[in-house]
Amino acid sequence: MKPAWCATSKLHKLTTTLGWTGPAQHDELGQALINICQVVPKGVVVFCPSYDFMWQIKDRWDRTGATGRLGQRKKVRARLA
Repeated sequence: MKPAWCATSKLHKLTTTLGWTGPAQHDELGQALINICQVVPKGVVVFCPSYDFMWQIKDRWDRTGATGRLGQRKKVRARLA
């Protein structure tokens, strides 16, 4: 089975270089993840480039309802390693 989506540790540099640090980009990332979860039949694991980034997007998604929409498709957990 081939992976549906993959990212490397270079994502943090890419996201900050492209300006993916604002609310609109966080919303777009959330929607992209929701779309991925609609087509991937089993689990999805998302690795963030930093804990700070993870908590930023989780807080944003909690406020906008994206976490709830994700939760309709997959179990959502934010964990420290």
